Amino acid sequence: MLRRIQSLASIILLLSLICPVYSANGFVGYGVSMYKPPCAHACRSSITNPLNCSTNSNDDMGITWIIEKSPEPHCYATNDAFLQTLAYCIYSHCRTESNSTLQRYWEMNVAGSEKDQPLPNQAYQQALQNIGFRPNITANASTALESASLVSEELYKLNWRTLTVFEEVEATHEKFG
Repeated sequence: MLRRIQSLASIILLLSLICPVYSANGFVGYGVSMYKPPCAHACRSSITNPLNCSTNSNDDMGITWIIEKSPEPHCYATNDAFLQTLAYCIYSHCRTESNSTLQRYWEMNVAGSEKDQPLPNQAYQQALQNIGFRPNITANASTALESASLVSEELYKLNWRTLTVFEEVEATHEKFG
């Protein structure tokens, strides 16, 4: 199980390197942060569940639901279970961050890291308030999220360490490279 989590964390890290989150002038560690705040990025990286996404049907039958293992940005931006799970994780792990920092992260990163990605259909505080209960079940990464859930603490800690150490290494490269 730990080997699978480590493999998953490696894939997530690789994807995060391919898709930069913030564009700014400067160097990592010198005015540019790759993962600000790292607690929120670790939460986002820890939710790997397939999502139940709706699409409009072409046959006028209304909305159809599709389970997607690799959801599109629109799915992340509109899936209530995903948004609420992410909001609760951020609430639980980012207590020292300001609401404005968390809201900026939310708008820039929830659906992905593309320039023209959709905004989440709920603000961070709204998603948190819409949970209605304290989640007490840890999300099983192989099943679709159906409601607000807890993320695996082991996976969260692994992602947080990976992201923070990687950013420190990149800052060191900038300093001595």
